Amino acid sequence: MSINLTDLELLIVDKVANTTSEEELLIYSKILSKLKNQYVDTVDTYADLPSAADNEGEISFVENLNRVFYSNGIEWKRITNEVPVDPSTLYHLGLPNLSGNPLYACAPYSGFDVIVDVVPKPAENTIFTDVVCVSAGLEHALGLKDNGTLWAWGNNCFGRLGDNCSAYEHLSPVAVCGGFTDWCTMSAGMSTSGAIRTNGTMWTWGSGGSGRLGNNSTYCRSSPVSVVGGFTDWCQISMSYSHGAAIRDDGTLWTWGSGVCYVLGIGNDSCRSSPVSVSGGYTDWCDVSAGTYATFAVRSNGTMWSWGFNAAGQLGIGLPNSYDTRSSPVEITVGSGTWTQVSAQGYGLGVWALKNNGTVWGWGQNCGSNIVGSASAWCSGYGYVISPEIVLGGFTDYICIGETTRNSVAALRSNGVVMAWGTNDAGHMGPDEDLSPTIYDLNSPRSSPTCIFNDYNDWCFVSQGGYYCMNTYLIRMKSQP
Repeated sequence: MSINLTDLELLIVDKVANTTSEEELLIYSKILSKLKNQYVDTVDTYADLPSAADNEGEISFVENLNRVFYSNGIEWKRITNEVPVDPSTLYHLGLPNLSGNPLYACAPYSGFDVIVDVVPKPAENTIFTDVVCVSAGLEHALGLKDNGTLWAWGNNCFGRLGDNCSAYEHLSPVAVCGGFTDWCTMSAGMSTSGAIRTNGTMWTWGSGGSGRLGNNSTYCRSSPVSVVGGFTDWCQISMSYSHGAAIRDDGTLWTWGSGVCYVLGIGNDSCRSSPVSVSGGYTDWCDVSAGTYATFAVRSNGTMWSWGFNAAGQLGIGLPNSYDTRSSPVEITVGSGTWTQVSAQGYGLGVWALKNNGTVWGWGQNCGSNIVGSASAWCSGYGYVISPEIVLGGFTDYICIGETTRNSVAALRSNGVVMAWGTNDAGHMGPDEDLSPTIYDLNSPRSSPTCIFNDYNDWCFVSQGGYYCMNTYLIRMKSQP
């Protein structure tokens, strides 16, 4: 039996968010490090576990018990009552029919260990049409159609698909509960989802741990619940690892959920189960991206701000890789020009931002194949970039950066071309067009921005998501009659 490492990881993250013990946080951080490397030891029986004292932070699957245990340095303790099992299905693409248009996706059909088949070219979906935008989360995605209906597909752990169903996953899109036909924007997080309706109300569903649904509760919800506060002027939402952020029409910025690492930007690390205003008193926020352990936002005056954990220099304020934190917004002052958009990894420590001159800049953890995308990052390889650096390629016509979860990023240019860089280990950037339009190579990373899926130049939207199964979603402009 194989283990669904992603759901296991989410359980550990919940433990992190709900403990105040520094000793436990240290142990959990070691466990998360093991999980990120997709490493879980396996033994036949509990008696076969090695010494707990010599294996602090290690995790092990005991087969005859069907349980996962971890060592706290004193004893082996059970993490789960039952191990989340990997169904070895393609949750994330939601493609029951691989022909047609206009929603495209590219990724391997895989379990967590062995890739058994591949979609080497963007596959079209004729069943799910008239799509205007997609938000890709950890193992699920949301799609908004032009009739205002909201759809979800993928892994349904914690009820994150919002269809009030107990099914483990949906392999094709299902309508989000509520019957609303006025959804206008949405965000798929790690174990949560959130969306805003045209009446300005904001709704969330999925895991309620640490108050991350913003509804004054910590319970999971499998259908949309209204975020508390009574506001009817929400205009942007960003859901992430264990917290959410949103902007109102009056330019104020609000956060909720786990306060670990000061990601809420309210001057302390307390958890909040309802939205609280970010420190600073500014009323001109226009863009926000909630990252894994930090949050980033842009003001209408073109300045960009960050707060939270600086483990990989991802705050972008020029401080070396450290465990510094900022509990309230600090300005990122590197580079001239006006910032217009920021996109932080939903699972990772990389960040990218767009300026009004059409250039893209990157910083943070440069894990694998120059995901940051800059010249110095390319020379240094795996490491940290502590201030924004311009991405290679010399392009000055980028118009938006796609959401990204892990180890790659894609951006759209004004000519309708999509550029991507980073690792391609899940095939989510398709084949290497320089080799052959039909050759598929899982070991074909992109160390600088490369045109992907260049059979078309009328792309109008891009989003990337996933963790063990990375996916890319693209939308083409609808053909005119």
